[in-house]
Amino acid sequence: MKQKRVLTILMMAVLACSVTACGDEKEPSQEETMSVDAGKEESEDQEEEPEEDLEAEEPEDASVRDFQTDAAIEETVLVDENDIKITATDLSYDNYSAKLNLVIENNSDKNLSFVTGSIGYSCCAINGYMIDNGYLNADVAAGKKSNETISFDTEALLLYGITQIADIQIGFDITDEDYTHEYVNPVQIKTSAADTYDYETDTYRREISSGTWEALSGCSVDYYVEEEIYSAGGARIESAALITNKDGERTFLMELANEQDQIINGSAGDIAINGLTLQSYEYSLGTVIPGTRRVMMVSMSDLIDVACLEPFGIADIEEFACTFMLEDNDNHEIEKPKEISVALTENMASIDDSGEELYNEDGIRIVSKGLIEGSAELMDDIHILLLVENQSAKTICIDEAYGSLSINGFMVDASGLTSLEIDPDKRAVFDVAIYKSALEDNRITDISDIAEAELTLEITDQKFNTIAEPAVKISF
Repeated sequence: MKQKRVLTILMMAVLACSVTACGDEKEPSQEETMSVDAGKEESEDQEEEPEEDLEAEEPEDASVRDFQTDAAIEETVLVDENDIKITATDLSYDNYSAKLNLVIENNSDKNLSFVTGSIGYSCCAINGYMIDNGYLNADVAAGKKSNETISFDTEALLLYGITQIADIQIGFDITDEDYTHEYVNPVQIKTSAADTYDYETDTYRREISSGTWEALSGCSVDYYVEEEIYSAGGARIESAALITNKDGERTFLMELANEQDQIINGSAGDIAINGLTLQSYEYSLGTVIPGTRRVMMVSMSDLIDVACLEPFGIADIEEFACTFMLEDNDNHEIEKPKEISVALTENMASIDDSGEELYNEDGIRIVSKGLIEGSAELMDDIHILLLVENQSAKTICIDEAYGSLSINGFMVDASGLTSLEIDPDKRAVFDVAIYKSALEDNRITDISDIAEAELTLEITDQKFNTIAEPAVKISF
């Protein structure tokens, strides 16, 4: 069984935290708004253009649009059952955000927690796009009320082309003191702008293809295509993009539309770059409520340290591939997993499979690709890299035997997940990462001090039957 990994808040909200993920790393501040204003001023300096026609086929102006703050709501009851009442009272604005103001009434005899926008329950949409930056976590005692606010970063909304809020859909996770969860499906609140809003235009596509992303966030859009990459059961992936932030970090984007009448959850497994599998566990891509779209994100730095790709002959991303999976809100499979791929170039460079051969039996070949010092600022790692080729007829699982790793004869622990699942006719990176601090405890202070490593590999089939347990010794 494949392992399942939940995304961090940062990766689920890469669009909602555009300045952090695609520009300077900082909290929302006046500088962020100034970056938007700078785009506005640049537009104002140019000659006046005729009023925009959203249906025109001409390329859009790359300058950043103004966010309009005139849309309002009438007081709306969102939840009124089981002694719980949640009322949306009004929609207000400040320089950085749109604020949905709520009154939560807990008329039950239990203390309750109300959550929305969390990893566990992120079911908020604005103008038909799933949004992750609207967050609420409120504790309301039995018999009490609470005034609460859900804020949406307007700069993040501009990345979707949302310049005015026409409607908000929002759901809640209500939890009692016994950790019993009650999930409230999203309820739609229409604003005064809903009747005249153009829902036909895919504003995200307009913005990412027009230069607005670069103007707003500092990211470069290296690749963008509008084509049907996946279609099954009323769910479709309709566009894909590759973006790079100022630090050189790459993120792959896929736009998933949900035309089903139920909530769906997308995830990816067997994620590969240029034909080389980087991770095999399930990588959550987020929730999509009926009738909306989600821009799903896969961050390359979340999969592997970029420095680890060079020994395999990967200088750039030429193809992205994964196994895409759809589940309902109860984690039941909706469609059979399907392999999808996006070719970013016509000719893909071959993988460098040279190196010291450590094992080659029964169609399984393992090659040492050397020792690499990690490039990530926050991760103080050294990586032992192996290339695993599976030419056998079955899917194999490979892992480091617990407690088997030694460096220069001293026992050390691997710092991260090493387990990997590899399908037939696939090649994969097996990355054994080690904290430098663990080496320093054994008086190894520099990567050049590492002469050899020894470890035992556990190779099994999908039913955990042992295929081989080779003990390998790697010289550097």
